Amino acid sequence: MMKNPATIKIEIDRFGIVHGPVGALVKPLLSADELSFAVGGPYGVRQVRQPFTWLVEWSNNRLAVPAGAVRRITSMLLRNGYGVEIDDRRRPPELQTNSTLPSELSATESQLLAATDREPTGIYRVSSDRVRIRLIELLCRHFTDARTVIVVGTRADARRLWQQLVPLVPGQVGLAIHGNWPDRRCIITTCGGFEGIDQTEVDVVIFQSAELALGRRPARALARLKSQRIYGILGDETRLGPVACLNLELQYGSIIHDTRMRHADRTPVDVLVCDAPWFRSHRRQNGIDRKRAANWNNERRNDLVARLASAFLRADLPTIWDCGLLLDQAVHLPQLDRPLRVAILVESTEHGSRLVTRLPGWGLESRGTHGTRVTLRSWSGVCDQEIITVSRARQLDQLRTDVLIAASSPESILHIRGFPGTRQQSGTSSVLLVDIADDHDARAARAVRDRCREYVRRGWTVHAPRHWGVVPIADSHCY
Repeated sequence: MMKNPATIKIEIDRFGIVHGPVGALVKPLLSADELSFAVGGPYGVRQVRQPFTWLVEWSNNRLAVPAGAVRRITSMLLRNGYGVEIDDRRRPPELQTNSTLPSELSATESQLLAATDREPTGIYRVSSDRVRIRLIELLCRHFTDARTVIVVGTRADARRLWQQLVPLVPGQVGLAIHGNWPDRRCIITTCGGFEGIDQTEVDVVIFQSAELALGRRPARALARLKSQRIYGILGDETRLGPVACLNLELQYGSIIHDTRMRHADRTPVDVLVCDAPWFRSHRRQNGIDRKRAANWNNERRNDLVARLASAFLRADLPTIWDCGLLLDQAVHLPQLDRPLRVAILVESTEHGSRLVTRLPGWGLESRGTHGTRVTLRSWSGVCDQEIITVSRARQLDQLRTDVLIAASSPESILHIRGFPGTRQQSGTSSVLLVDIADDHDARAARAVRDRCREYVRRGWTVHAPRHWGVVPIADSHCY
């Protein structure tokens, strides 16, 4: 039984108009606190939270809301027992589609184009730059007669994207970064070029990075568009705050397709928290000097990392136990018909150079070198007996290994899109992540606990010494 028999009418054009006395229900959905700074506080500057709302209330119980918020408002009204009648007055251009393209598509790509046909605006979530390029290619080829504008952040991004798309969509992609608009069906331009666009000349607008639309100049240009199809692409590595996420939804609408792998496809991860050797922290050191002393150049800590790596490579359980990881009581080594692949993640080549001297036969993978003792081996695509820097790992679509030891900056593993990957790509039933936990000061100990909470939130199984107070995954409801 409905709580309220009223039916709320919502008209959608360039913005949405909600007819009905539901302002008290709608306002919390479209309100947030903006952070700013003012003079005051013990250090001369204090943080101020200012409430802001995207809702405009008219007379006669009428509310003006962004068109992208209609789906969110509709779901809320239905949950509260209201009926909803939607009058969508948007008229996206009638575009011809490529009839031969479906024969080339996978099931996921077919679902993506079906969502595109169904929704005139929306956000795509992608897992990597390679998938992003494939998505833009499909959108350019799907609408055969559409005049498409692809908006990027910088001129360098525009040239790079143009070079990638020209072989995929031959003869149809042009570059407009100096004010000249080539006679092509698909145009790549920057935010500045997009601001001066003639809205009558465009059918489809694609933002290579959805967050570009949050800028002042693209937002002004989007406000002039009336009936165009508008899409944004949001990468898996993008981290946005709640206000920015709400702004994106109000600008584009909700996510219409997610190309990222499902959670069930991901390789299970067992996290082993290993206590680092004791180190006396010096408060007078600045950040980089403290990091060098406590992590990169800490001989006892580096000896522990090298000993663990060698032990995992040989599947030497007594040595692993001696380092404080009781595998047989919590988790087992992956049972494979080949030797374990072991890799070490470091924050810098400076740290990697310290470890590579302790591990004969190991290589260092980085975007650059440090010193003269480091030799880069040719990259094989598989992390086996490799010391890899965080910057290099972020370039990979797939970090393929069986055991990953986070020797420095363990929180960086949370922002590497290629880890843990899928079962099929990694070729293993599970992945072991060894987190070297430092507690030389309160900040380091707090970082360990924060990482463990994030591991649990992601569904990874955490095994940690009792003094860290980490709740195991089976008891995650205790949080």
